[in-house]
Amino acid sequence: MPFDRSTVRAEFDIPRDICYLNAAYMTPQPRRVLQAAIDGAEQRATPWQITPADFFSKVEKLREAFAKQVNCSSENIAIVPSAGYGVAVAANNLAIESGEIIMVLDDQFPSNYYSWQRLARRSGAEIQVVTKEDDQTWASAIRDCVQQHGDRIRIAALARHHWSTAESIDLDTISPALRQHGTQIALDLTQSVGAFPIDIAKLSPDFMVAAGYKWQF
Repeated sequence: MPFDRSTVRAEFDIPRDICYLNAAYMTPQPRRVLQAAIDGAEQRATPWQITPADFFSKVEKLREAFAKQVNCSSENIAIVPSAGYGVAVAANNLAIESGEIIMVLDDQFPSNYYSWQRLARRSGAEIQVVTKEDDQTWASAIRDCVQQHGDRIRIAALARHHWSTAESIDLDTISPALRQHGTQIALDLTQSVGAFPIDIAKLSPDFMVAAGYKWQF
């Protein structure tokens, strides 16, 4: 089916003289999303009409839709307040001991860093920041880190696309290499889900988070 630009544009309340392309920052809310927010506010205005089923029915549809998008079961999906909240949950549930390593990327987004920093402080683990040369890929830089530290890398906090440069990180090759060393993997896919095919069943991370206000609209 041909791509119908007029149909897509009608989904958004954007003036004709505006061309907004910065979805990596924040997308304009589609009309249907705005209406859902209005409907929710109106429902809260009459709480005596809210039934127990109302707390779950729409959330379950959301979980199912997101699970289909990333190829996993809706039972694997939890709706949380923010990506940072989800990372904090991961940090509170992944095992690590003193002397082991939490691997992060250079200039990683704060929501996928501060919780790991706190975990390292309370566990005695180390933060290992992966840096790369200008002519080097992230996958190559991560492989170098894995070769150097091997089994000491207990947790790898990664992304599919680096938030500040949009550079791709080849998780399809990195994840198996980390698994060989028993590394637990936590992914922030905020900059990827909705703009890039993501197969969670294939990547099989221990935890993943994705904010909904960017490419997912």
